[in-house]
Amino acid sequence: RSDRRGADARFLWKRRRGKRIALRMGPASREVGSLEVEYVPEFSPDLLFNLEQFQNHRACVFASWGRHEDGNPFVLIRTRFADTMQVHRVDKPLGMRYQHTFCREPVAFAAMNPVGKRQQFVILKDQGGSELYQVYVFSTKSGKRNRVSSGKGRQSGVKWFHSGEEMVYASTARNGRDWDIVIQKIPEKFEEVGGAQEVRTVEMSGMWLPLAVSADDKMILLAKIISSKQSELWCLHEGEVVQLRKSVNSSNEPVFNGRTGCFSQEEYGDGEYVVYYTSDEESEFQRLRTVKFSMERGPIEDRCLTDDLSWDVEEVEVFRARGSEREVVAYNVNEDGVSSLYLRTGDEPPRKVNLPMGQVYGLHFLDGDKPLLGLTFNGPHTPGDVYVLDVEAMKLERWTESEIGGLDPNSFVVPELVRFKSFDELEVPAFVYKPKTPPPAGGYPVVVHIHGGPEGQSVPSFSPTSQALVDILGVCLIDPNVRGSVGYGKTYVKLDDGFKREDSVKDIGALLDWVSAQSDLNPERVALFGGSYGGYMVLACMIHYGDRLMCGAEIVGISNFVTFLENTSDYRRDHRREEYGDERDKDMREFLHKISPLTNVEMIRKPMLIAQGKNDPRVPESESIQIRDAIREKGLNVWYIVAKDEGHGFRRKGNRDFWNAALFTFFNEFLIAK
Repeated sequence: RSDRRGADARFLWKRRRGKRIALRMGPASREVGSLEVEYVPEFSPDLLFNLEQFQNHRACVFASWGRHEDGNPFVLIRTRFADTMQVHRVDKPLGMRYQHTFCREPVAFAAMNPVGKRQQFVILKDQGGSELYQVYVFSTKSGKRNRVSSGKGRQSGVKWFHSGEEMVYASTARNGRDWDIVIQKIPEKFEEVGGAQEVRTVEMSGMWLPLAVSADDKMILLAKIISSKQSELWCLHEGEVVQLRKSVNSSNEPVFNGRTGCFSQEEYGDGEYVVYYTSDEESEFQRLRTVKFSMERGPIEDRCLTDDLSWDVEEVEVFRARGSEREVVAYNVNEDGVSSLYLRTGDEPPRKVNLPMGQVYGLHFLDGDKPLLGLTFNGPHTPGDVYVLDVEAMKLERWTESEIGGLDPNSFVVPELVRFKSFDELEVPAFVYKPKTPPPAGGYPVVVHIHGGPEGQSVPSFSPTSQALVDILGVCLIDPNVRGSVGYGKTYVKLDDGFKREDSVKDIGALLDWVSAQSDLNPERVALFGGSYGGYMVLACMIHYGDRLMCGAEIVGISNFVTFLENTSDYRRDHRREEYGDERDKDMREFLHKISPLTNVEMIRKPMLIAQGKNDPRVPESESIQIRDAIREKGLNVWYIVAKDEGHGFRRKGNRDFWNAALFTFFNEFLIAK
């Protein structure tokens, strides 16, 4: 029916206490660019004005070092100047950005050829969010580009050989499921000779990723990923694949080796190599280790370098100056969600770099005579910029200064880390963002954001959505790391596996109890939002705790674990079964069906906002469609957005801006204004 205020408005008719009432909704259906929108009202001009500055921030990510033909260094970065992330070059600290790629799709990865005279770089990009990444090589001399992968399947783990003549990557092109190892020769003038020349393809079974190439280009370090909690290190040498070492915990629990890894640059005789890698062998956490080995003798010596750390080492990079006998090892550590950067020179004790609260990642040393470490730093006050650390001088120099929409960075909120006890006395960490203004009568409204994964982690980093929620809507934002999150030890990660799935949902119930105990928070005004697995958590919490929640918003969420596992992409299905359970097992299938939001949809009685990418290879569109339709059949309000040019989440600025405007409008109507 039409409202008197306009023919575009719609009502959802529902009986409440015996009376037939109308709930105002937006237009039944309309298209906005590539978005198909259902029942989302037009946005307030004031809201769009207030969001504008937050939505016009920019971030830079360190991609690669490079050298000009004259030997002078530069950095490749990924940043956005239009709708998507593209590759740019910066020649000096705070220098001009020269854009090199102008692709319609965002660039997911870039790496410069290590040989300066070649002036080539490689990128990965997909089509429409499909995550079927293809490999392209660009020439900065000619401006030409060629796709060097087959155009089929998904490619990942691209690594240049140090000679600059070849590269290696993993590919599912053969059958869409198994990750083969592909080695290609890239001619110096590839654009004139038809692109790449295949050197070797090694057919593999399961999921494999190249981690590093040895300094002599004879050895490739591989990670065989069995699940999110188990992986092995292998080496590829002249077509032969050999396991680097067999890791076994005394408890017989699986070991995860090789979340990161690289070769020592020191020269050893008799075909010996040294690898730096991370492992949770005999530990709750990913520790930094080294192993010396040869193809003939196998592992010769193995030792742990971070026995004193009770947190995860996430990345490692190694530098050795020409003619030097000592290596510099850089590694970052996730310490309770905050990144720390450590440097180890030879046998000296490690040094910790003084950094503010935030995230450090993308570590890369410049090859040369001096240890210069490129990295990305992202914190609550900055959206991400490229820095270079002079290790000898311990001086950190900023190379990019990203825009934050003209906002004052000092106005941004720095989160407080708290812990609350769950139903079984488990302590659950959470980051809490509170407005700087005094709380209103009754306390701040609360928005709980639940991360995806489930092997993810909410960390203190720059989020324009988080800062805008606090600033514009005046809510307290809480980012909990429920059981199953990474960063707190492998026991914590496993606490939601299989039949324990709903224990993580109970953690949110405990968080609601914690909110009720805070004098400055309003337990009567709480909303949720999350994506992917976080989307499932939103739906599950709306079922279990709907009487304590005002509304929920989710993007690309799982609504039925059985249909999700049956329809997710082939190359990731077995990996996900290790986490959620195998739907082919009768008892597990029955359990997964029982706990799925679709099965319990009648318990959802509050407004919902749902968004989905049409090309999602992880959580198919069908997951959102079936829960949307089931909720509407119960006569409830569902705002729905689907992006025809997106996959697992919204990467394009225009689509993200619309989603954020819808999210803020939704919370304003059902959380703030109610």
